[in-house]
Amino acid sequence: MHHKSLLLIQHNLREYCIGSQVPCISQATQEYLAVFLTKHKPMRCLEIGSACGYSLLTTALLVEPRGGTVCGCERAYPNRVILSHNTALVRQYGLTNYNCVFGQFLQLPITSRGNEPYDFIFVDAQKAEYPLYITHLVENKLIHENTKIIFDDVIKYQDRMTDLTQTLEQYGFKHELKQLENDDGILIVYQ
Repeated sequence: MHHKSLLLIQHNLREYCIGSQVPCISQATQEYLAVFLTKHKPMRCLEIGSACGYSLLTTALLVEPRGGTVCGCERAYPNRVILSHNTALVRQYGLTNYNCVFGQFLQLPITSRGNEPYDFIFVDAQKAEYPLYITHLVENKLIHENTKIIFDDVIKYQDRMTDLTQTLEQYGFKHELKQLENDDGILIVYQ
């Protein structure tokens, strides 16, 4: 695997996102993800809302050394084209531990490799649908008792996800809010 080339692609992808106003995780979220994924060592990861693939590539690079995999989901048309291109480019440099599916997550037949539940899920998608994602994950048995879920942008867009806490409590999930920036942060969900 050409690690330096992949890091350059990752850097260029962040620059593209910033310049084109394409959604991209913040530097603070990326740094937190690195610590979190190193600590918890998930093997099967899911990303809901991959945009052009920056956070997907970040996760893939972090879980690849231990044989981990990640599946990314994206529904927005322009992002899907960019994500497809970036996936092909990254595969040329030897990173093959992830795949992408396109369409609305709630309507996709998502299963992890080996049809086992996911260990880690990163959600950075339609904020108003966050509660629906929880219901979908539970009802389709895509999570297990040790699955960790991180929802991004929960402070900045809290007005768009009024039912999220209620849905989490309905299913017995615990959650912890982490403010990573002055105006934003993540919600860590676990059982």
